[in-house]
Amino acid sequence: MLVGSPEYSALNINESTDISAIWKSSSGKPVDISLFPIFDVSFGTWVNGTAQTITKKLDNGSAVINYNWTQKKGSYEVSISLGILLKKYWLM
Repeated sequence: MLVGSPEYSALNINESTDISAIWKSSSGKPVDISLFPIFDVSFGTWVNGTAQTITKKLDNGSAVINYNWTQKKGSYEVSISLGILLKKYWLM
């Protein structure tokens, strides 16, 4: 299963935070990530009315971006997708 971290983050204007996509076993049993193919994970958000997509390799079970588009006070939605799996997270 694909999980993201953090699910919520409080940010001030011009601050940034790392957002992670992590592959975890839904059964709780250990998974040998080295046996998985390397997947592309897409991080999507809107910046000044324009869609932004950053694609990273899910390498060793995780991928990280630094979210630094907080020039205005407000809330920001970030979606993380891997194939048909989609998770949404909020930054405020």
